[in-house]
Amino acid sequence: MRNRNKLRALIKTFKVDDEDTSRSQTKGSAQILIGGDLRDILKERESPLTGLNVVDSIRDQESVDRFQERVGQYERVSLEIGSATGTFVLQTAAANPSTLYLAAEVRRVLLRKAQKKCSRQNLENLFLMLGDVRLQLPPLLTGGPLFHRVYILFPDPWWKRRHWKRRLFQPGFLTFLASAVHIDGLVVLKSDVKEYRDQAQKLVDACPFFCLETDPRTDAQMAALPPSRRQQELIDADLPIYTLTIRRTDEPLPTPDSA
Repeated sequence: MRNRNKLRALIKTFKVDDEDTSRSQTKGSAQILIGGDLRDILKERESPLTGLNVVDSIRDQESVDRFQERVGQYERVSLEIGSATGTFVLQTAAANPSTLYLAAEVRRVLLRKAQKKCSRQNLENLFLMLGDVRLQLPPLLTGGPLFHRVYILFPDPWWKRRHWKRRLFQPGFLTFLASAVHIDGLVVLKSDVKEYRDQAQKLVDACPFFCLETDPRTDAQMAALPPSRRQQELIDADLPIYTLTIRRTDEPLPTPDSA
C-alpha cells in the first residue's frame, strides 16, 4: 500500500489549455492506441489472452459471438475501461449477478491476474477484453449500443504535452462512447486529479451526446459502489477523489452520410 506522500507525489501538477480542449483528433492520432501502435497490435495473429470468458474482436469472431449471445441473457450490460487486476469489477459482478460485465485492460499481465481471480470466484457474468477499447469495441457494436453503465476509474492523465493524444477524454472519445452507450445510460469517471475531471467536464459541456447527471439518487448509487484498488489507497491516505457522472442524451449520432 502506497503511503500518503507517495500518492501525493503521483498527483502531479496537471495543466491543460483551451487548445487541447477544442482541437479535434487528427487522422494520425487515431492510430495511436493505448497499449501500442496499431500496426504492431495487428501483427499478432494469435489471441494473446484466451479463455471462454475472453472477447477478442480482432482475431476471434467466435469469442464475439459467444459474448453477444450472453448479452441477451442479462438485464444490463456494464463496461469498465482500465480494469487492471479487476478489484472493482470482480466485486461489482459478484454483487450484481443480473448484470453482464465486460472488463477492458491494455496490460496483459494485469488482465491475466483478473482472469485467475474470476475463475476462482466462478463468476459467469464477467468477460475480459485485452486492448484499447477504441479498437476492440466497434465490432461488438454492429447491432447498436450495448452498455447501460461505463466505469472509467482513475485513468492515466498522460502528463506530458506530447502524450495528450493518448488520453481517453478528448473530443473524439465522447462521440465514440455515445455509440456504445444506451440512451439514459451513465458514464462514471473518477480521478485523483481535479484538473483532469474539470477538463473532461469541459468536453462534456461541448458534446450534445452527454449531459451532467443531476439526480441525487445517482450520487448515492455511485457512493455505494465498491472501491477500486486505487480508490482504496486514496481513501486510506485521506486524499480527495473527483467524480464526474454523465448521462447519454437522446441526441442521435450523425449517420455516415451526414458526418
